[in-house]
Amino acid sequence: MHGGEILVFFCLGCAALALWVLARFPGLGPRRPLTIVIAVLAVVVGLPLSGPLFDAAVEFGRFGVALALLAVVLPTLTSAFWVSGCVLRTLAETLGPRR
Repeated sequence: MHGGEILVFFCLGCAALALWVLARFPGLGPRRPLTIVIAVLAVVVGLPLSGPLFDAAVEFGRFGVALALLAVVLPTLTSAFWVSGCVLRTLAETLGPRR
């Protein structure tokens, strides 16, 4: 399997996992504008750091790639999708119809 295909499936799986967390725990996550900005900044900082962490984890021998995918890529992508969902949820609550 090609690396690009693996990354596509990991993206789909991480998006599904983040959606499940958003649906299962609706009260979890940032809701105020300041905490939303902090969470987005954390993701923006975390995504570029995941590349060198992935490269370092790959060097751990025979199972380095699997370890890197599970320990670096999975949490990074899941958190990015989860924060994106939190942002969209907060925007929908803020801009939605008032009762």
